[in-house]
Amino acid sequence: TRVVAIEPAAVNYFLLAANCEVNRLDTRIDALLLGLGKDRAVERLEVSQFESAQSFSFRGKADQQHRGRQAAIVLSADRLVEEYAVPCPNYIKIDAPGSLEAIIAGASRTLQRPEVRELHLEVREQSKGGQRVMEMLTRAGFVVANRHSHGGSADLTFARPGA
Repeated sequence: TRVVAIEPAAVNYFLLAANCEVNRLDTRIDALLLGLGKDRAVERLEVSQFESAQSFSFRGKADQQHRGRQAAIVLSADRLVEEYAVPCPNYIKIDAPGSLEAIIAGASRTLQRPEVRELHLEVREQSKGGQRVMEMLTRAGFVVANRHSHGGSADLTFARPGA
């Protein structure tokens, strides 16, 4: 089994790569220092290099003061698979609040491939963005296979029927 882990925040990437190395997983896990989105770009993360394992944002958070900034390369999943020869994933887990819609949009061709069997993500189903994500995944042939609601959002597992 091969795992591709994507982490745009340098401080968290260091911890991910170190954890893979110390647990001897670095031969099975490709950790990539980049972000996923709709297009390729250089974007700014609001993240401190002195606060590891903290959440961060490409857009900033209204309830938090500016802690630090880091530039990050952002590519689409389609570009990673088609141009950089990253293997098409079978299972996808996305934990990127605020970027989910752009990540799904940037994976439109990849999600059409039969190799992609399941996706697991957190969605605010009642929001306009959440509804657009649900529509994109439905058009790609996925159905909700599991739902765990909490607060205003839900952890959803989308599966390709028959996969």
